[in-house]
Amino acid sequence: METSLIETMKLAEAAGHALRRPPPMATHSRAALAHSGGQPPVPLWCSALTLIGLHVPVVARTIAAGCPVQRVGDLFTQLHLVQGGVCKSTCFGGDGHAQIVGLHFSGDWIGFDGIADARCATDAIALGNCQIWSLQYAGLLKASTRVPALARLLAAAMSDQIGRNRRWRHAQASLSAVQRVADFLRAWQTTQRERVPRADAIAVCMTRAEIGNYLALTVETVSRAFCQLERDGLIRILPRSRRHFEIPDLAMLGEFARFGASANARQALH
Repeated sequence: METSLIETMKLAEAAGHALRRPPPMATHSRAALAHSGGQPPVPLWCSALTLIGLHVPVVARTIAAGCPVQRVGDLFTQLHLVQGGVCKSTCFGGDGHAQIVGLHFSGDWIGFDGIADARCATDAIALGNCQIWSLQYAGLLKASTRVPALARLLAAAMSDQIGRNRRWRHAQASLSAVQRVADFLRAWQTTQRERVPRADAIAVCMTRAEIGNYLALTVETVSRAFCQLERDGLIRILPRSRRHFEIPDLAMLGEFARFGASANARQALH
C-alpha cells in the first residue's frame, strides 16, 4: 500500500514519539478531549503499528497465556511486536535457574537481542492472551531502505529498550525492596494508562514469585512490601484477587519510589 510523502512523515513523527514514553503523570488535556469529542486521542504507539503495517508484511497471531512467542536458541529470523497483552522475557543461568529479564507491553518489540548471534537469546512467554505481530527481519531491513521512517522507528525502539534496561538495573542497585515494588506498580499503571486511559485499577498478571524474580526479591519480601504500601495508603489490594490493585495517587506512589517517602511524610520531618 503506497502513501504520500506527507502522510509517511506524519506517521514517522508519531511513531518516533510513541517510542519515547511520556512523563509518568502525563494526562490528556481538556482541549484534546474536547477536540476529539470527549474521547482520549488515539495512542501514539498505535500510529507506530500503523506505519509498520503499511510497509511490512506481518503475521498476526494470538498467543495463549503461558505459550511462547519465541524460544531461546531458536534460529533468529523474526522480530515480534506486542499488539495487545503482556509478555515476559526469560533467560537461564548455568544452573538452569530462570530469570525474568524483561516485560513487554503493547507497542513493545521482542527479539532484538537475537540479531547479533542469529539465535533467539531469551524465551518470550505470554503472561495472558496476547496479540502478536511477527515480521521477517530481512523484510523489515529491505523495507527500511525504501522508507527511512522505518529505519528511524527501529533505531528508536532499540534505544528505548536499552534505556529501559538501564533504568531497571539502576533501580535494582539503588532502591530499597519496597521502593522497587512501588516503582514496579507505578510503571505498570503508567503503561496501562497509556494503553487504556480510563482504567481505574490495574491487573498485574504475574504471581508474587514472578514479581520477586524480576525485582531480585524473595516472595516474602514482595508480600511485605505490598502490605506496607497498603498500610501507607499508596495502594489498595482489591478483594477480588491478589493481583488487582487500585493506586489512589500515582504521583505520590512515584514520589515514594524515588525518595522512599511521600511528599507529606517528608514535609512532616521538617
